Amino acid sequence: MQKIQLLTEMNLDPTQCPSNIKSFERAESFDDYDINVIDLTCGIWETIGSTPDEIDDFFKIQNLANMLKVSHNSKTIVVLPQNINFLFYKPYGYSKYKRKVLLMENLNLVQEVVGNLINAFKPILSYNRTNTKIEDNIIYSDFVFAQQLLNIKGVQVVTKSNRSSLITTIVFKNVYLTTLDLFDESENLINFLKHIGLITDQQIAPEWFENVRFLDDNDLIEQKTKNITEQEKLEKELLCLNKKLDVNNYYKSILYKSGPELVDVVNKMLQEMLGYDPSKFQDIKKEDFLIELEKTVFVGEIKGISTNVKRDNISQTEHHQSEYLDAHDGINKKVVPLLIINRQRDKSIDKRDKINDDIIKLAIRNEVLIILAETFLKIYEHFRQGKLSQQKIEELLKTHTGLLEEKDFY
Repeated sequence: MQKIQLLTEMNLDPTQCPSNIKSFERAESFDDYDINVIDLTCGIWETIGSTPDEIDDFFKIQNLANMLKVSHNSKTIVVLPQNINFLFYKPYGYSKYKRKVLLMENLNLVQEVVGNLINAFKPILSYNRTNTKIEDNIIYSDFVFAQQLLNIKGVQVVTKSNRSSLITTIVFKNVYLTTLDLFDESENLINFLKHIGLITDQQIAPEWFENVRFLDDNDLIEQKTKNITEQEKLEKELLCLNKKLDVNNYYKSILYKSGPELVDVVNKMLQEMLGYDPSKFQDIKKEDFLIELEKTVFVGEIKGISTNVKRDNISQTEHHQSEYLDAHDGINKKVVPLLIINRQRDKSIDKRDKINDDIIKLAIRNEVLIILAETFLKIYEHFRQGKLSQQKIEELLKTHTGLLEEKDFY
């Protein structure tokens, strides 16, 4: 009997498929199975970001892509999603996504994810609700493949819709891509595998057969077990490294992000470094952050712009300080206006221009502290490495005006 591994990010009843069902993170070597089914139908189409242009679980897809790349003996079925909602924008502190968009409106992302997985070409999809006859059943699909994919050497058609003859399954080398809803009915997947000739109705080996040893079975099984153990260890280490890199990339993203995404990341870093409770800050679209500490209040702007720092950025930040002082007459705390800015964000850091001296002088006159994104990232790095304490960071921010430079905290 063919050995099947089903990799999925949703909970499935094991009786739906005679296979080992595992999450993407727990995937076993593809060549240990005759058939591997990668379920992309749900569980990955989401991001905490404010725009639906990436998925948070990209590293999981990349891990499967690496395993698929070195697989030589097995057949792989990639089941594409139906026209479900892509969930996005989960600001820091929120438990639910605030926005959604149908995948038919976000096909570029679906094509990119599948292309990265198979590491061969980016499939071209279009929305078209069709049905395909598989064995004696009808299976529906929300998407079809473009005819021009057949111009790619090695790509062949496997299934087409009934009346319109639109392409619903293609194969390239040992990888099958299908838009058919193989998990809508419990028998769909098995019927599909029979239909494309990957499994046949044959006698099933009895349970006792696994215990029969022949020739060098014992040595082979021992070596296989050892290799699996080593592979699982390496995969866990790789997964751990990828997760840590993802966290680092999340913080480094302040070097190119703007808008709500930039604000979310910077506020999280500020919260860690200054030890304040963000739930006390009521966002009424005046300032991007308000940090009220025992002796100091930090108020200000978080900006991501394609130009250099401008006079308006200084004036707007100083205005936040004035508004706070007007609303808290007689306050005995020092109110410090901060401008945390990612300027010329479309350029690499080494290509970004210096801040104009007149802008720095204006900031000094208005007692505004300009912190460039790369400088802010360096402060956070020092904090995480234990080189800067919360107290030192607070002192650093409230005793400087103008442009904060690395030499100020070395």
